[in-house]
Amino acid sequence: MFKNYFTTAINNLLKNKLYSAINIIGLAVGLAACLIITLYVRNELSYDKHWEKAALIYRIIQGSSPERTNSFTSVMLLPALKQYFSGDIEFGTRIMGNEGELQIYDMRYPVSFTQVDEDFIYIFKAEVLKGSLEITLQTPDNIALSEESAVQYFGDKDPIGEVITFKDNYGNEEQYQVTAVYRFISPNTVLNIPCFSLLTESRIPESIRNWYTYWPDTYVRLSETADIKKFVSRLPNFVDKTIPVGVRKLQPDQKLSDILHYSLQKINDIYFNPFDMGLSGQTRVGNRAVIAVYIMISILVLIIGCINFVILTTAKATQRAREVAIRKVVGARFKQLFIQFLGESLLITSMAFLISIVMTELALPFFETLMDLELAVPYRSPASYIFAFFLVTMVRLSGGLYPAFVLSRFSPTKALKSNQATDTGGSSKLRNVLVIFQFSASIVLIIATAVAYFQLLYTSKHDLGFNPENLLVVEGISNRDISDHRKTLQQELLKLPEITNAALSSTQPNELKGGITTKGNFRTKTSSSKQDQEIGIINMCVDYHFFNTFKISVLSGRYFSKDMDKEEPNLFGPPNKNTEEKKDIRIIINETAVRQLGYISSDEAVGEIISTPSYRTDVFWKTAVSKWRHALHQRTLARPFGMRFFQCSRKRKRSPTSLSKT
Repeated sequence: MFKNYFTTAINNLLKNKLYSAINIIGLAVGLAACLIITLYVRNELSYDKHWEKAALIYRIIQGSSPERTNSFTSVMLLPALKQYFSGDIEFGTRIMGNEGELQIYDMRYPVSFTQVDEDFIYIFKAEVLKGSLEITLQTPDNIALSEESAVQYFGDKDPIGEVITFKDNYGNEEQYQVTAVYRFISPNTVLNIPCFSLLTESRIPESIRNWYTYWPDTYVRLSETADIKKFVSRLPNFVDKTIPVGVRKLQPDQKLSDILHYSLQKINDIYFNPFDMGLSGQTRVGNRAVIAVYIMISILVLIIGCINFVILTTAKATQRAREVAIRKVVGARFKQLFIQFLGESLLITSMAFLISIVMTELALPFFETLMDLELAVPYRSPASYIFAFFLVTMVRLSGGLYPAFVLSRFSPTKALKSNQATDTGGSSKLRNVLVIFQFSASIVLIIATAVAYFQLLYTSKHDLGFNPENLLVVEGISNRDISDHRKTLQQELLKLPEITNAALSSTQPNELKGGITTKGNFRTKTSSSKQDQEIGIINMCVDYHFFNTFKISVLSGRYFSKDMDKEEPNLFGPPNKNTEEKKDIRIIINETAVRQLGYISSDEAVGEIISTPSYRTDVFWKTAVSKWRHALHQRTLARPFGMRFFQCSRKRKRSPTSLSKT
């Protein structure tokens, strides 16, 4: 019987080639879109779920309010947490990054050098390719390299036992012996650590051994018996009993826990809510809204394919009326006919699914290039076949159930008498509704695609606030060996006939990550409520030639001037302790900062004074139209985080400074 059903289905497909092709290709396109988007969603949702006991791994988040939080903590925090929550914290580690370069033989490589605590390898277990991570974390003179770093630095040579030198951007130099080569089990992690060594008290700079300097990211893995809600509820008490009151200025009736808050963030939530691109080197940020949109698109495309199948099948019913009638006359029952037509839909769906896999493989390279991802169909995963089975079954039932019911209930008397099916009003109305929905959904997708395309086109051609044409960036000049000669380099470059201008800056205007940048809270001098009026602003440092080099226009006020603005000699060096006493620092803010700070226009903001709170005193900044740099530099560009103009991130991360030239 089933052989007969199969033969009939094949003959019907071959007899109606155009109808069959439209049906199969329509479903295949919908399935291919669904598969590609499923791979993307699966990749996005898999970040940091591969760690052992990932549900118990948390990052410590701190801030003065829920709206002003970040992942940077004091180096004093983890030891205090372990002591206070001794029964709840199983493992804990600080991840502290430092920018500089590794010297290997005669070669130098810029690197984000990471120091971690002993528990790091127990929280974030990595696959050890060579050597031993336990040995690496026995002494601070050892270093472990990632697989990519080992290949980059040593090629095919075994790096174990090799001695390398790390020199940070301040000129501090340490030697390390390579004792391990590792790789994380999955690349889908917010941790981007090319190398790491043991963090010890002797390697922690004296200037950050306090509660008011924030540098490392702090991670803990709680014990299985720990009560998360109780743990979080005890954090305010921990703040009041452990942290010195002098860290923050308090009102008479105020406790430290009222203005200093700690919370826990799940490891697999960091990808979607990074707060700051942490010192653990996170390079990508997820967006749940984008994922939801993609899921809706995949479902909509799949529904369109199913509707197309229903419409074509029911419309084709008039040509199969006699076939159904004759089968009923010779004894075929409704159940048998229903199974036959449902089987035909299964055959069409299965063929469409096989074609969709081919389409997916062909389209993946283009999708990967568009999304800057590496995706692959997991053929070896049993879950993939379970998903494929349920997907085919769902499409088969949603697209084939109604047509099978319609075809199976034809009346043989009416069909043989008039040689056509009696199409009920209900069936005709349903087809009309489906056609309207199909065209509406298609129009919505076309409009959405057009909007997305023109938005990308607008972004690529939009005025960025500076001219990116003919610009070349020289990185790495913040290194101490080079930074003392940066002005000489700048002068020599200007002598070249091909170069019209050159400027020094801590980062690039369009750089989202890296560079010498900070994020600080600002308020106007006349703010009545200091706590409520603080505005978070990202800032960078530039020299006198920056605006001319990048062709950035000033709407109000003036550019920096050698005659009017004294040069800060420590542009790329460590903080100067005396800078906190400076009261007259010129900055230039952008339009977004003007609005965020409460000024009606850029003209109104010029000459106004804003301040940034410090643990000792307030440092005031006289505006023209830019931004601040931790009370450190006199010439600073200012802009609220995430808006247009200068998109910078990281607090205290020292990446290579750039020299931009046209």
